[in-house]
Amino acid sequence: MSFLKAVSLSLVALSAAGLALTLFSFGIWPLETASLWIPGYLLLAVAGGCGCALSRSGRGLGLAALCAAASLALLLPHHVPVNRHGAHNRNTDFRILQANVYFPNDDPEPLLRLVRETNPDVLLLQEVNEKWIALLKPLEARYPHHRYSPRYTNGGIDLAEFWSGETLGVEDLHTGGLPATAVTLRVNGRTVCFLNVHTAAPFSWERAERYQHQMELLARRAADRFCPVVVAGDLNAGVWSRHFTALLEQGGLVSARRSYGAHGTWPSFFPGSLRIALDHLLVSPGLTVTDCRAGPGIGSDHLPLITDLQIEQEPRRE
Repeated sequence: MSFLKAVSLSLVALSAAGLALTLFSFGIWPLETASLWIPGYLLLAVAGGCGCALSRSGRGLGLAALCAAASLALLLPHHVPVNRHGAHNRNTDFRILQANVYFPNDDPEPLLRLVRETNPDVLLLQEVNEKWIALLKPLEARYPHHRYSPRYTNGGIDLAEFWSGETLGVEDLHTGGLPATAVTLRVNGRTVCFLNVHTAAPFSWERAERYQHQMELLARRAADRFCPVVVAGDLNAGVWSRHFTALLEQGGLVSARRSYGAHGTWPSFFPGSLRIALDHLLVSPGLTVTDCRAGPGIGSDHLPLITDLQIEQEPRRE
């Protein structure tokens, strides 16, 4: 019984430590990485709480209940439905497929099959190298417009965009320090800017500083918009990251996941509840998300993200 109690209290302590770092790390790397694992903290709290109940550890059970409640408070906003006026009477069904294809992956067929099945209007890809340009060749016949661009100045190809419809402009943003490409389209009579983004993975002090700077640049770019903005890509940020929440607040953006579930996308080989939502689609408040979900595996370490939007016609000015 003492062994069960020790193990159970250890599980609860891990959950408590992770939640404390999530709430009080203040965006400091590497403490901030604790915010990636909220579903795991819930599982640890539940498992540890059960063990504490069996070993009759009242304090441990109380702490486990507190950790479970805190985890649920962070998770529930992604599952509670919100009121979307007119979402069922939408004028335009506009679908975006975002995916990190993963450099070492050599098989494009799962992605090509997903594109055939879902028929996205815009396809935004990351980790596309020279090899993948050849592998994606079949998509060029499907989409009259396509583009490959670097993530960093003097770097190799990383970003790819495929789209149809009226194009108003395309801009590489890496020259300004933001690893992104902006594609501005006319959709249902409305101008919309689509940003394909791949920020640095903050897994060292140097890369964490670069990542923070890129997230700040992205927030400023979204805030300075002249039209509705869609931000999509591998942001290497969890939904409970301080830098991610700052991006939403300062950029005036809304996560497409909100009320549709956490939908973890990385690593793809983890069970669903333990995957992290590193891939995102964010929209300006004027755009309505009508569905958001993770797609099936495509041979990458990331799952794709499929999002449907309602893009209403711009109101006429009297």
